[in-house]
Amino acid sequence: NGGERLHIKTPAGTTVLDFTYSDNGDAGWYPTTDGEGYSLVLTDPAGNLDSGASWGASANIHGSPGEPEPAAIGAGILISEVLSHTDLPAVDAIEVYNSGTTSVDVAGWFLSDRLTDLKRFQIPIAPPIVVPPGGFHVFYEDTSFNQDTNSPNSFELSSLGDEVYLSSNIGTNLSNHRISVRFGASENGVSFCRHVRSDNEVDFVASQNTTLGTTNSLPRVGPIIINEIMYNPGAGGKEYIELYNLSGASVPLYDPAHPANTWALNGAVEYSFPSLAQMAPGEYLIVSELPSAEFRERFNLTNTAIQILGPYAGNLSNTGDSLKLYKPDAPEANGFVPQILVDRVKYSDRAPWPTSADGDGPSLERTSSVLYGNDPATWVAGSVGGTPAAANNILMTPTVGFTDLRTTRIEMAETLSIPVAISPRSTSTVLVQYAVS
Repeated sequence: NGGERLHIKTPAGTTVLDFTYSDNGDAGWYPTTDGEGYSLVLTDPAGNLDSGASWGASANIHGSPGEPEPAAIGAGILISEVLSHTDLPAVDAIEVYNSGTTSVDVAGWFLSDRLTDLKRFQIPIAPPIVVPPGGFHVFYEDTSFNQDTNSPNSFELSSLGDEVYLSSNIGTNLSNHRISVRFGASENGVSFCRHVRSDNEVDFVASQNTTLGTTNSLPRVGPIIINEIMYNPGAGGKEYIELYNLSGASVPLYDPAHPANTWALNGAVEYSFPSLAQMAPGEYLIVSELPSAEFRERFNLTNTAIQILGPYAGNLSNTGDSLKLYKPDAPEANGFVPQILVDRVKYSDRAPWPTSADGDGPSLERTSSVLYGNDPATWVAGSVGGTPAAANNILMTPTVGFTDLRTTRIEMAETLSIPVAISPRSTSTVLVQYAVS
């Protein structure tokens, strides 16, 4: 019921289909197919079958076994943007988008912020609210889902994080199509938007600009990013995470109004930055599994200006894990400190993520500081040993290190062949010529 792999083969063992379905609504799959009687229906046979974007919920309870699938109600309607942290005159908003090829009337559908009460607010039946293919419709708090603040069916969105459910209807009952999004704490005026990655996976992330009623902007990036991840350095190697300040200004890794509230790394590892730490423009910073002095000696980082922090708690999984960088927002009246997600990377040792970063010596290195980080297309397997506190080696310029230096007697005009290792994964031979006096 939670999702699993299906592998269809011929008697000779040839693969016909091989994919994994899911019940994860946050990743674009369909909650109504998870125990409510609707089946998963393939809508894009040429697409990535591991992605919910290639599937839909059946039009009818129990699906349509052995028969053509009838047109589903509301197929293609998505929640594409949510604004949840506002001060008057701005108000919270929920944007829907029609990714399908036919117009859809969403009048009578249901909006809710609770999975346990999906019919909390019903969109008025009339007048029609028709969303054309490629079109948008925005529901604003003061004119729709929270217009009557005294009604038990009204709701508002929390700036500390919330979820939104949009469900199709048959009269006053739920029908097959439901889409949901979940999001964390947000900065004032910053919306969350639906972003489709290069591998067709869907993230719902903070946007560069609020674009209600129009095409979404790109995800917000920076000012501090996760720039390099050494998650499986191989035998004898050590893990580390490199951050980079892509902005043109110094960035305090704490709340200047409340210096005790600092930035933090969470997920696979746990680390809270020290009070008053900051990063200068263009600066690299290392967070290591080792104490800073030991890391500095191991990697021969003699420049004492390089910030090396650690050790962090936990470890980076060799098969894939999630890293999240948070900054503190202003405390609530009760003292609670919201954590704003600045950057995250959910890496993997499987394609389309770079597989040679899995124990062969290279780290994962970001190809661009301005591209969205949680996307395999933004990363490459870099140099053997990584490039801690230095620019990423995204062009794969070979770095040469001698692996067989030996003392020998060299005669005049004699040459000596010495094998060397040339990153990332090959070995070659160079001729080293010595001058003898």
